Amino acid sequence: MKKYDVSVIVPVYNVEKFIQKCAVSLFEQDHDSIEYIFVNDCTPDNSMQILQDVIDKYPNRKDDVRIINNPENIGSSKTRQVGLKACGGGYLLFMDSDDWTQPDMISSMYQKAKDDDADIVCCDMFLCSNDAQVHKKEPFVYLSDADEFVGVLSGAIWATMPNKLIKHKLFETVEFPNFCFAEDVYIMVQLFYYANKISYTPQAFYYYNRTNTSSLTTKKSHDTLKDLKQMYLVVCEFLKQKNIYEAYIKYHRVRTVNVVLYYFNKDFKKIIKSIDNEITHLVILQNQNLSFFKKVVFLLPFFGFDRLFVFIRDFRRKILRVW
Repeated sequence: MKKYDVSVIVPVYNVEKFIQKCAVSLFEQDHDSIEYIFVNDCTPDNSMQILQDVIDKYPNRKDDVRIINNPENIGSSKTRQVGLKACGGGYLLFMDSDDWTQPDMISSMYQKAKDDDADIVCCDMFLCSNDAQVHKKEPFVYLSDADEFVGVLSGAIWATMPNKLIKHKLFETVEFPNFCFAEDVYIMVQLFYYANKISYTPQAFYYYNRTNTSSLTTKKSHDTLKDLKQMYLVVCEFLKQKNIYEAYIKYHRVRTVNVVLYYFNKDFKKIIKSIDNEITHLVILQNQNLSFFKKVVFLLPFFGFDRLFVFIRDFRRKILRVW
């Protein structure tokens, strides 16, 4: 197997409107030693034909492209595993097929990894909607090394895989989940725990597409709460296995409350209690990542003011473009 500096793993499912832009941004990277692995998770649309058309326009990349076809639809988490088992890069980038990148993303992050001897390199992102791009900065400048695991566990650091370049060997001890929603949380908690060195570059190299309404990150399905409960339990079990549960469970509870308040529209207290009956409003008061204003707003659902909370949350999202 040919050795590459970086392998890019891209699950493909139902992205015919976005795959061209994604693939072009990857093939126009200014780094040469890149392996591209596209895993077709039985997509029902024309995504694969569009992808092949793009590949044909980049003959210099063609020999570095591998297409794997899943025999049946298995979801994004297991599809990533298929790509992981097939890749040969020293570092890995897991990209979503409806997103795109800056042309110097891989070269810059790979150089940062080599310079710092880092297991993980994180970058900023642009959150892209139909009419705006918001620069999302990771708060690494405010964190010490000891706080990085706390950051990813509590949600201060985004537990997303696509804006992180990760050393291949780190995955030897990582378990992939069986659920899809919030799968990145469980994976990134493990990676941050095992990593010896995590570096950060303040450039926004990655464009996170929020216009794809069929994406798991934008669509609330019947299974969302089921997956969220599974994520909560497996992270709890991981903390127990490492004998750090008592010291770190409060940070995990902070993230869980934030996710519920972000993704759901009613019955917040009921949902939170169904996940962990020991979670109370004190989690909000203890969350150092929240401003005083946000603490007041986040407390509203705990006292039955669900509609008022949703009104303020959605107003800030739509009008102020913040949350």
